[in-house]
Amino acid sequence: QVSVALSSQISSFLRGHRERAHRERTKRIVGGDVPALKALPLSLLIQFHFEVFAQLVTTRHPIFAQFAGYDDEAMVDICHTVFEEVACAKGEEPFYRRVHATKMFILIFGQLAYYR
Repeated sequence: QVSVALSSQISSFLRGHRERAHRERTKRIVGGDVPALKALPLSLLIQFHFEVFAQLVTTRHPIFAQFAGYDDEAMVDICHTVFEEVACAKGEEPFYRRVHATKMFILIFGQLAYYR
């Protein structure tokens, strides 16, 4: 026989595990999830990052749109070294209140709800 306290802890863990597993299954696949991309020659990887990120960020953030027209080579470098694709599952928090920001997010798909 299992105590009520232990039963409650196990039940809570299993619910959380089931929810985490569901979130993992519903995440978008991003470049970092594809092992073959890591094997690409650097020149192809740089071009890949440029083609994936350049149009997305230049249509969603005006400073990148202006910069892209000013210095194409620098935009290629920025796309390769700065941008990273991150997928967040529903309910996942990409950032937190009162935590020092170290990144900038540009939302590509979905929506975020802010609560105070």
